[in-house]
Amino acid sequence: MSFDSYISHTGIITIPRNKTTVQTNMIPNLEKNGITNINLYVFEENKMGCKKNNGDTTFSIKDLYNIKKDGGKNNKICNDLCKNLCENHLYIIKEAKKLKSKNVMIFEDDARFIKDLTKDKIERIVGWMNTHSKWDVLFLGAIAFPYPLIFPVSRDIGKCNFPTEAHAYILSERGIDKMCNMKEQNHFDFMLQKYLHNKFICVPSICNQNKSPAMFETISKKFNISSSVENYTRLKNIHNTISIIIPFIIIISCIILSSVIFNKVSNKIDLSYLLFLKNK
Repeated sequence: MSFDSYISHTGIITIPRNKTTVQTNMIPNLEKNGITNINLYVFEENKMGCKKNNGDTTFSIKDLYNIKKDGGKNNKICNDLCKNLCENHLYIIKEAKKLKSKNVMIFEDDARFIKDLTKDKIERIVGWMNTHSKWDVLFLGAIAFPYPLIFPVSRDIGKCNFPTEAHAYILSERGIDKMCNMKEQNHFDFMLQKYLHNKFICVPSICNQNKSPAMFETISKKFNISSSVENYTRLKNIHNTISIIIPFIIIISCIILSSVIFNKVSNKIDLSYLLFLKNK
């Protein structure tokens, strides 16, 4: 079972100056992994918003946490370029709805499947989508942010309430309907978080970006770390591994804590009962 056998509509978001690179570099990467029915959407570029996030490093962690609530008003986080990209994603989603597609697969033009992606893994992922009805979106590559929690549901997929990165994802028909209710222009990664409820990600990622995300470049500048795509991919994989471990640590800690509390309560009950017998 391939992506082509399951996906109803596939779209790539690009701009005129990247069109040739997409055709010669990106599309062969998709075709190699079983995606041949591809629609290339070439959107006009907003020259006013060419600088990624304006290079602004004055935003705070609080700004990131509040991004879903500010309606796209915080230009430190989402500038004109970011808002245009949001519109582009939404355009393809609405096209899929017009076509009555059962699902839609969307790529930004820097998305590339990993080199060692196997047909068996693709079949397992497609099989999971085909046999599970209660999912809105499956991210082919994402990071759990701002809360690092991923709950494994299969060998290749985890449930994640806070997935970030919209360079490669699949919406179910239900997910398409929900995203068509979106009104604001804002950072699209976080809009997927906001409007969708049943969110899943491939773990580890099967599709990464061939350049560092704009927000990571800004954050790396803020914290003086390498902004290379290699460093980003490495940190993302480490982060997602930790995000899978954390739920288990929480569960084990709760079990241990419950056991300690139970033993203490039991000991008090036993002591009270002995005192009762003695007094009797």
